[in-house]
Amino acid sequence: MMVLSKSPRLRFLTGATLYFAQGIPRGLLNVAMPAWLASQGLGAGAIASYLAIIILPWVFKLFWGPLMDRFQFPAMGLRRPWILGAQFGMSIALCSLVWVEDPMQQLGLMTALATLIQAFASIQDVATDGMAIDLVPEEEHGRINGFMTFGKAIGWASAAAVSGVFLTQVGLGTTALLAGAVSLLVFFWFLFVTEREGERLLPWSDGEHADDVAEPPTVKFLLGALNQVLWSRTSVIVTLVLFFFGLMSG
Repeated sequence: MMVLSKSPRLRFLTGATLYFAQGIPRGLLNVAMPAWLASQGLGAGAIASYLAIIILPWVFKLFWGPLMDRFQFPAMGLRRPWILGAQFGMSIALCSLVWVEDPMQQLGLMTALATLIQAFASIQDVATDGMAIDLVPEEEHGRINGFMTFGKAIGWASAAAVSGVFLTQVGLGTTALLAGAVSLLVFFWFLFVTEREGERLLPWSDGEHADDVAEPPTVKFLLGALNQVLWSRTSVIVTLVLFFFGLMSG
């Protein structure tokens, strides 16, 4: 069993690996897929609509955090159950793209499945960030951020490059199964990682939560805290900056 709270190297490796897994759907769905669809004759407007829809789940990152704070299973860790669930869901959803036999005729189905994949990826992202905040000492924040960014960049770039080749050579079904298989490897690896010593690997395994784990906050407290953060001056400024940056990127 590998314990995150006891090993800085494991924390860096885990952060990079989980962010690598997040990069897989982005490379496939946000980079390789639009280029491939364009090569198949799909118009720019339809591709733009596809991208606009599949990005939507990332808007709800704001609400995933409070949801995770409220609903916990501390015996397996505060964030680990969410990460495992999201990673598994993302893997299965990637594999489900095999149902799309003709993307040009089944664009709606493909967009729906891609949106589901992105939803799982956004949940995994928030849970991973929360776990890092819980477990990583302040003096390691800079390094863990670097490892996470590196992992996502490698996942994004490699998935885009490999998917671009596979889509043109063997089609969407095989490409999706390959992406899902790599994502599942990350899931099975993380099954053997715990946040703190003594926690359960699985719900039916032996173990219990650490004594220093606080009780989950109430919904009323979370909504109040969220409202306070949303309307702070810093949040408003950052939101506006990101909004205009997004307009230019789009």
